[in-house]
Amino acid sequence: MPCNDNQTLCNEGNTGVFDSSAVPSSSSSATLLDEKLVSITAENAYAPSNSSEHKNNIVRTRTASSRSTSNVHSMYFLPGEDVDNENFVDLESCQLYVTQFRIIIVAHNQSAICSIPLTGVDLLEAKDIVGLQISSKDGKIIKLRAENAETACAWYKKLMQKTCIVRDLESIFAFNFFNHASKKPPNWLRKDTKRLSAYELLHNEFRRLKLPDDNWRISVKNETFEICPTYPQFLFVPKSVSDEDLKQMSFGRCYRRFPTVVWRNKRNGAVLLRSSQPSIGFFGLTNEKDISHYERIRSAISSDPNKKFLIVDARSYTAAWANRAKGGGFEGPDTYPNADVIFMGLANIHNIRYSFHQLRQTINGALDPNIFLQNLQSTLWLHNICQLFNSVERCLKALCNEGISVLVHCSDGWDRTTQIVSLCMLIADPYYRTFEGFEFLIRWQWVEFGHKFSDRSGILNADDNEKCPIFLQFLDCVYQLWEKNTDQFEFNRRYLMKLAQHTFSGLFGTFLFNSLKDAIKNGCDPNDTDEHRHCCFQVWSYLGKHNTEFRNPAFREDYAGGILRYPKTLPEILLWKDAYCCTFDQMLINNPNEISHQNTGVGSTQDISSDKANNGLSRSQSAASLTSLVEQSMNLSTPIPSPGPYIGFGISCGSPSVGHSTSKIHDNCTIGSISAVFCQKCLDVDGLSRVPPQFEDKVLKRIYDLEKQLGKFNPPTNNNINCQQNIPTMRDTFINGKYNNENFNSVNRRMRNESLESFEVLPECCRLKHHSSSSLTSVIQPSSVSSNSTTISDYNGNNFCKNGILPETNEINYSAEHLNILPHSNE
Repeated sequence: MPCNDNQTLCNEGNTGVFDSSAVPSSSSSATLLDEKLVSITAENAYAPSNSSEHKNNIVRTRTASSRSTSNVHSMYFLPGEDVDNENFVDLESCQLYVTQFRIIIVAHNQSAICSIPLTGVDLLEAKDIVGLQISSKDGKIIKLRAENAETACAWYKKLMQKTCIVRDLESIFAFNFFNHASKKPPNWLRKDTKRLSAYELLHNEFRRLKLPDDNWRISVKNETFEICPTYPQFLFVPKSVSDEDLKQMSFGRCYRRFPTVVWRNKRNGAVLLRSSQPSIGFFGLTNEKDISHYERIRSAISSDPNKKFLIVDARSYTAAWANRAKGGGFEGPDTYPNADVIFMGLANIHNIRYSFHQLRQTINGALDPNIFLQNLQSTLWLHNICQLFNSVERCLKALCNEGISVLVHCSDGWDRTTQIVSLCMLIADPYYRTFEGFEFLIRWQWVEFGHKFSDRSGILNADDNEKCPIFLQFLDCVYQLWEKNTDQFEFNRRYLMKLAQHTFSGLFGTFLFNSLKDAIKNGCDPNDTDEHRHCCFQVWSYLGKHNTEFRNPAFREDYAGGILRYPKTLPEILLWKDAYCCTFDQMLINNPNEISHQNTGVGSTQDISSDKANNGLSRSQSAASLTSLVEQSMNLSTPIPSPGPYIGFGISCGSPSVGHSTSKIHDNCTIGSISAVFCQKCLDVDGLSRVPPQFEDKVLKRIYDLEKQLGKFNPPTNNNINCQQNIPTMRDTFINGKYNNENFNSVNRRMRNESLESFEVLPECCRLKHHSSSSLTSVIQPSSVSSNSTTISDYNGNNFCKNGILPETNEINYSAEHLNILPHSNE
């Protein structure tokens, strides 16, 4: 709820405006950093350790309202990011820092860190006099409590000024980040050395889709956006339409977004087109320009004049009629010959926005867990996703089964149209499921075709009525497809999570603008081959095949193909918990009294107060004492997720040049009260809250590593080979401590909904079982290889094939297609 004047929080008329008079004095409860403390930047992460003045500043008396602020000296900052003494506060159970890029929250007991980008804050509320609630645009809610009402009021105003007021484009951190990091980018950013131009990319797509040169061409008339300012520079158009005719025909559609081809079924020649609604008007007058363009398209598709054509209108019939008052309308079979028009009735942006807000409240609200599913259904979020797939199914049926070309549009052609077209392409064409193809799909169908990212994401907070998580809903649909086709995508679910985070982060320039024209105008052309003209990094420099953290080990390009399975009914739709639900660290910050910190290995779960008492943490502590406390807390029972090849990402390790540091991080590298390893565990290299790896991803990664290390062997050609006779150690072995001598004739593949508490990896002639308690760090490694035999060493400590010799004549193929994951049967 808003601040209440009677509760002395803040004046309603000053909401969102920083009032300097409301900031407590240095002696009050909102005491910040000492003035002598240096500001923390990427170039100067901390004051020299041999400085006596610095040490004196660190050691201070901690009162009920002021605790040690030495955490800031070991915090990881991106190039161009800093925090000063006016952007730090000590709250009841955590410390809060505000930089130019994000809000960083550190629990007092060093159990958790979470990071929220400033542009990712959707709503800021004052709760219960001293409470602050931050609702993010990805569906999460962070709840904080100040130590008194004065602090809560002051920081409510400060955070409102940082997050919720209208901002200029130049204030987005992506520009400052590029200015500081462009000369020497961090290692986790890819430097494009062979970037293709927009025309080259589209020409390659033209050839890949095998569009006939006799009927289709690439138009360059819109290179300067003189035809349509919200369309790409280069377009697929019928060859019979000249550039001048195209310019005139564009007036037949709203915003001049005329029909253009985006995909072709190479098997039957059916094409997929997109546009906006026709400019018909209230009286339903015939638009000759649009009808002429429609006829040219039909002639380019097929020489048969009676060939059917499907027009899919994403709106309801009532909404389509209502748009006639605005100069829009819909096609009719009497004016568009051989065209079937269907209305899908998808929700508009206002309904989707309300549905998402209800979803966020349902997931994070204190509701009765017994009726959670009922409340979830009432949000209509899953229902809207199901409706979207129903629209996609109708398009795919026409394109792939009936050989009928499809034109998709809604009102303006940049929201629901983009969702339907992108999902059709993703489901029907395996190219778009690779890193390269999916990147091209987003850049082409979303960025270049003018999805209003700036308005829909609320990056500049220009108009709340234009906000809507359309792209997030699309990523949710991709997640549904990934869950049903785990081996058909080159990227994993972590990739989708990071893409969802950076839709609102403001760290990259990819999603900052409403159209390609706006991006080029502000120096952020994603297709510009001249690096000297760039003003921002693109998100693809972080998300891509070069970063093995986002690869799907189950993907095999040889097997990827055909039409994907997709959900058709509401019960098949899954809640994307990774995106909408709080992570473990965020839950620790939201509930400090219920879950105080991670298990230290001895089963300790005491709350904050008892934790301080047991550790002897008094109100006056030096940085060294706090460091020793953190070293104790780092003795975790659960392993720290591996960060992949990008282990070093600029955490302070004794080098003043932190922003570009990529050196190896040591466990004992601590400054202040937070160790580098702890920061690495909680934050990703991009400075945002870490996306936890999925357990199944670890399993698939193990299988992928196993295949690579065993090498390529050919399967036995003799089907009568007795595995027990030739490979006794593989046939009879200890499995999970039990002697295995059973018959392995049946092979069943594991389903996605089955547990992976334990699993089995089954070659053609044997199988082994790996329990969840086994080490996840050991892998099969050849201990020695001779010209006539292959020796396999221990596996997971179970003496699997120890010194077992595989005869040269009985080579076994251990490639991925001969390894199956099986559920653990009850023993």
